[in-house]
Amino acid sequence: MLYRLEVGPREDTPDPAAADLIREMRTLEVTLPERAHICQLYWIEAEFTLDVAQRLARELFSDPIVERATVNESLFAGVNARRLEVIRKPGVMDPVVGSIRKALSDRHLDAGHIATGRQYLFRYDVKFHIDDEELMRVARKLLANECIEE
Repeated sequence: MLYRLEVGPREDTPDPAAADLIREMRTLEVTLPERAHICQLYWIEAEFTLDVAQRLARELFSDPIVERATVNESLFAGVNARRLEVIRKPGVMDPVVGSIRKALSDRHLDAGHIATGRQYLFRYDVKFHIDDEELMRVARKLLANECIEE
């Protein structure tokens, strides 16, 4: 089974990284969102149950004091926003994967494919939106290193 985990700040806590991103977007002179959210993404292919994946999301992948985590569902379901996901290009080493594999092994769990990424979510007022060209410019200039990420 392939599990997708999303980990991000709780709604009732500040998200300084998202606030910094909006400040950086000002330098590009693009349409600014009302709000932004940044989530860590993890894909884990493993033969454990959904309950185990949910426990791992809470206990291993997130800090429940300041973060929340979901498995196979969006942290921001139903939110009308533009989303971008940034992942490593095939063949590019991701040191986080080795740490995840070790942590799973310490719990006597085995996994096949493991990958990580980031999701950026931009909420806009209904009167304003960012077009695809602007969004790709933000991605190229601020969100991804095109040498190793896509």
